[in-house]
Amino acid sequence: MTERSMSPRIAFAATVAMFLLASLASAGDLLQDKALRAAVVPDADLLLLQDAAGWQKAPIQAKMEAIRAEVTAKAGPGGQAGVIQARFDKFFVTLGIAKEDVGAMLASARVRSLDGQQGNMTPQLALQQLGLVVALRVGKPLSLPQIRLALSNAAAEDGMELMFEKGEYKGAATLSAVRPDQPGKTTWLPRELTVALLDSGTAVYLGSAADVKAALDRLAAGTPAAFTAALKTAQDGAAPGTLTTLFFVPGDVLRAKAKESAVKMQGQNPLFAGAMQAVGGLQSVVFGAKATDRVALQLTGTFSAAQEGVQMKTMIDGMVLGMGKMLLMQAVGKPIPFIESLASRQEGNAVSLVAELTEEDCRALIELQAKGAQGFPGAPGAPAGVPAAPQAAPAAAPAAAPAAPAAPAK
Repeated sequence: MTERSMSPRIAFAATVAMFLLASLASAGDLLQDKALRAAVVPDADLLLLQDAAGWQKAPIQAKMEAIRAEVTAKAGPGGQAGVIQARFDKFFVTLGIAKEDVGAMLASARVRSLDGQQGNMTPQLALQQLGLVVALRVGKPLSLPQIRLALSNAAAEDGMELMFEKGEYKGAATLSAVRPDQPGKTTWLPRELTVALLDSGTAVYLGSAADVKAALDRLAAGTPAAFTAALKTAQDGAAPGTLTTLFFVPGDVLRAKAKESAVKMQGQNPLFAGAMQAVGGLQSVVFGAKATDRVALQLTGTFSAAQEGVQMKTMIDGMVLGMGKMLLMQAVGKPIPFIESLASRQEGNAVSLVAELTEEDCRALIELQAKGAQGFPGAPGAPAGVPAAPQAAPAAAPAAAPAAPAAPAK
């Protein structure tokens, strides 16, 4: 297997890791931080904001940590979940910080740059095409030697050896990690990854060398990239008080393909065809999460017309919710509040999928995830080889639904 053909196990692990980052951290008005704001790439159509420090204060966080520790202990040291957690813990220990020291995160990318790409993409090509830059704000300064050692250890556990090059750019210390060609190896690492430390090691940029340097250029010049009109509109319409914010603005190519699919499916599946027709008018997707003693999730899509909202809600009610609840009930083996809370709402041309995660839900979903990692029948595969994999119970929002209001970044 080559890096162009990622196994279901690796794909599932990456999906879990990204979903957990998006759904169970927290976000506030992080764009006031100049270093985070400069990391936003020009013409971004995907923006994720997380205020992890705020999430740590939510009562549900301590409950989830206790449940996760209990489930991991029951699985034993040889269990897959325990192995993954051990790798994750080792990574942070080597960095010299605890996960509580990560105060905020921002990630931005140009998803529409992938339009027209053919075949499977390597991690490196995807990184370059997306222009992805991740920025972190940490409460305890990091150092390049610690980062180098953590990356080396993570790569070594996958049987790889990295080459490193230190540098300096616009006042920031930089470290480039290069992965040599290893035919037959499947890995989550891109061929080249650059890390930059600024603000005395309390801010971190990650991405390709070109994209990290471009972010440092914007920070040094004091000229952050402007938001596109569509992304700004999505931000302005987001609900206040949300702790996780994920904005996505679909491009013309995606909308055109959705309309083509609607025409092709009209005679075979009118319900799905109506949903695809609605996606043809999709203007923005927003995900949001609030956390107290539970997590309130909302996924909202805004369309160009109210009728498109009706078409999408009809599909969500008729297919996504009905089948999703049934499959989740079968997987968990009992009714849980999360299943009952799943519902759709429409307000004008906006349609939302909403749900709540309670302590009971977190226990059920974390236990389900642990069973999946141990390879129980029907599980999609164990999350293998991703150091930062499971950090909380997956909230399994149906992927077909559009996304939700979260905290606006003013």
